[in-house]
Amino acid sequence: MIAVRHLFASLYVGLLRFIPTEARSFRQILLRLSGVKCSGMIETQGSQFIQCPEMLVIGNGSIISGECLFESRGGIVIGENVLIGPRVIVLTSNHRVGEEQVHEYKSVRIGNSVWIGAGTTIVPGVEIGAGAVIGAGSVVTKNVPAGVRVAGVPAKPIGKGSPQNGLVASGGHTSGGAV
Repeated sequence: MIAVRHLFASLYVGLLRFIPTEARSFRQILLRLSGVKCSGMIETQGSQFIQCPEMLVIGNGSIISGECLFESRGGIVIGENVLIGPRVIVLTSNHRVGEEQVHEYKSVRIGNSVWIGAGTTIVPGVEIGAGAVIGAGSVVTKNVPAGVRVAGVPAKPIGKGSPQNGLVASGGHTSGGAV
């Protein structure tokens, strides 16, 4: 069974860039066959690279843009109605300093109605609260409370307010603005 999942994961990564975004149902079937746990309908755009797809959970109404990397050995949970911009990297493993080939695994949790801007990197062990907004190009090294906007390297709070304040229409689709 594991070999079959690896085959579908490889097919998902290899073929996805050729399957139009409009073919949502087919894309989601491939995603599920690769081992990703999807609740409800999600939208994937372009191609994504997923390591350990069986450790990735994606909530209903979430949208994942192209060229994202999910290194999910430690587990990644993405809530409902989350918008993930292109080239986002989510990491769950790291090497211990001074020790060869010793890995640490820490899960990443992303709450409901979160916006993650293009080119963001999220490091192992981070939790992002519901309604948070992550500015493009940020490196998230610490937990982000619900409803807080962060940006920078490393990401620091820049304000409060969330997509729930009218910036996200029902179903998780954006109604304007950029992160």
